[in-house]
Amino acid sequence: MTGRLDAAYIVHESLHAAYDLLRTGLDANAEEASAYVCTALYCRMTGLPRPRWANGPIYANAAEVARTLLSQYQKGDPGIPRVGEHEWKMLRAGVGFDPVYTSGPGGILTGWLLGQQYTHDG
Repeated sequence: MTGRLDAAYIVHESLHAAYDLLRTGLDANAEEASAYVCTALYCRMTGLPRPRWANGPIYANAAEVARTLLSQYQKGDPGIPRVGEHEWKMLRAGVGFDPVYTSGPGGILTGWLLGQQYTHDG
């Protein structure tokens, strides 16, 4: 690890590891999207300039989801904050249509619509 961006990638992969151990039952698309949200939260909360990390559609959408979460924390809303529904759907679509995920479990058809999961083998 050489800097905050590398650390953000470790946060992303660490969430996958936690899901692997917990066998959460999330579809692969939602799992991938939530890992990007954790990456965005880490980048924002460590002050990494946005142009260095939110430079593609997935990260831009994850940044918007993170913004909705952080705005609730800043207002002091009680309870567990909810992500904005529109922002969350945009992020999931961005993940599902990205060429890296389209043909695998994280794709729009396989992950989001059919609920395919990543293999959670601990």
